[in-house]
Amino acid sequence: MLDLIFFAALLSQEADTGAATNGADLNEAEETAPPVSEVALDFLGQVPQSLENWEPEGFEAQAVSQAFAMLGREDLVQRFNSAAYQYQPCPVIDGDALETMIAAARDAQIVIINEAHDQPFHRHVIGVLGQAISDDFDVFAAETFNYLRLMGERQPGALGWYDREPIFARQITTLEAEGYQFAAYEIRAHQRDSRAETFAERVAVREEAQANNLIAEVLEDDPQARILIHVGYSHVLEAPEPRPDAETLIWFAARLKDKTGIDPLTISQTHCTAVSEPPVPSQQAEGEETPDVSDGEAEPQEPSPESTPVPVELEPGGIVLTAGPASLPEGAVDLFIAHNPPSFTDHRPDWRRAIGDVSVPIPEAYLSADQPVIVEARRPDETLAHTPSDHVLIYPDEVPVLLLPPGEYVLHAWTLEGALGEPETVTVE
Repeated sequence: MLDLIFFAALLSQEADTGAATNGADLNEAEETAPPVSEVALDFLGQVPQSLENWEPEGFEAQAVSQAFAMLGREDLVQRFNSAAYQYQPCPVIDGDALETMIAAARDAQIVIINEAHDQPFHRHVIGVLGQAISDDFDVFAAETFNYLRLMGERQPGALGWYDREPIFARQITTLEAEGYQFAAYEIRAHQRDSRAETFAERVAVREEAQANNLIAEVLEDDPQARILIHVGYSHVLEAPEPRPDAETLIWFAARLKDKTGIDPLTISQTHCTAVSEPPVPSQQAEGEETPDVSDGEAEPQEPSPESTPVPVELEPGGIVLTAGPASLPEGAVDLFIAHNPPSFTDHRPDWRRAIGDVSVPIPEAYLSADQPVIVEARRPDETLAHTPSDHVLIYPDEVPVLLLPPGEYVLHAWTLEGALGEPETVTVE
């Protein structure tokens, strides 16, 4: 179901990119229309206008959870889903997580690391890893990168879908500064197959297209290229995944490995919650299937009391190595990384402060009594087309903060009706 969110966006981006070639119409529109943050207005159309008596379910809950997280409000994800950010319990194993990833990556030609789309912290980890191995790696490829947006001169704004989120945008800025070339491997409009009706069929079409695109975009020209690939959820699996509710699924990493003969280093951040001891198997009713959340689309299941292991307490921003969950086939992933569910202060995640962000109060003029507001912060030389350094969704009676690295920023606030108040400049020390 999550595919529907960004597939619609990808098709829209391809259409938008083509339409932008009509320069006369575009310039005329820019001269007559006041500047707005299109991304902010888009997000405001995705989230509920009030949280009172709002009870999301199914696809709506998943889609809005992604929007909340991309707007800096992971606390709302947890508020409306008590199982959010909880994965299968996996015992911690010895070793420094970051150093282990770096050392293993230096021996690999291709590194594939995944994220959960509602966890910006995962993007921070990928950015740190990418920066650490930048002397050895040439190419960075990410899910939903749009190949049209990577052609020719780069324009400000999102390259795909998830990089409209500020931490992803920071990751991209960091990796570009380190010298990475970007590549798009996402399925394209002409590669879709309307005959694919089942989940397994849709997975097969998309994964096959992704593997073929990565080969065509990078490896055909440079078979020795070293590539860091950023994927979501189960795309990281390099072994076929038997499933009780569908035929065996063969994901992107497995298809790329089979087609190229290159054994990738695979790293998962979406399968494990760190525990200090192996879980005790709980009694299961005869014929009952074990819940499977490996594709990131099913809701994580609450463990029964008798099987609940002891969670490991980590500092905000801390990560550990774990053993893999028994639910995955052997050899599906090389390394498993886990961290605690996020904690919050002033509605914002504490891990952001742990990486050096500073809390910045929201100007009183940007607080609305009757509708949601998005406050954005950009560097003074950036336009409204640039992904902000931070943005935050605010509901009436809430007083969150912005989280920003030191520097100077211009703040804007938006409601569905347009700009709220005047731009303000702040200096963060």
